Amino acid sequence: MLTPVLIAVVVLSVVVVFIWTYGTTHSRMWSAQLIEEPAVSGPMAAACDDLRRSLAHVAPPLSDHPAHVVASMAAQDAAVATMIARDREIGQETLAGDPPALDWLADWEALLRARHEAERTLLGSQGDRQVTVVLPTVDGYPITGRMADALPACAVPRALLELPRPRE
Repeated sequence: MLTPVLIAVVVLSVVVVFIWTYGTTHSRMWSAQLIEEPAVSGPMAAACDDLRRSLAHVAPPLSDHPAHVVASMAAQDAAVATMIARDREIGQETLAGDPPALDWLADWEALLRARHEAERTLLGSQGDRQVTVVLPTVDGYPITGRMADALPACAVPRALLELPRPRE
């Protein structure tokens, strides 16, 4: 016969095993890998500040025409590529000394690939505004979240996650 104490112990054991299994499986969400090395995080944060300033100066598209939207996106992409190149100038050895930095840079490159795919789709869509930037995920976690976790001073600007719109 099952006693209330035995039932409580079994239920508690199942809950603990579930939490432990979920936590170890999804630890990337719970314990972010920070870019901590000052020789890496400092220059990356500075390059990110420059990216935000550059994005603020990108002209919006002249119209909703796909070619105009893609041209605006291409200017944004160039600013991101400049940031990535600047970050890579830190040096492979230095970056490898802070492993999340390599993942962070790979995530920016994946974001650029996703944007390029959206640009290609938009050009072939006859102006369908339903085209979106499809964000890649790692272990079910959007790369933008992982990127913000790794370097909180450099969350992905919202302008890079949406299609640019013309001024009204």
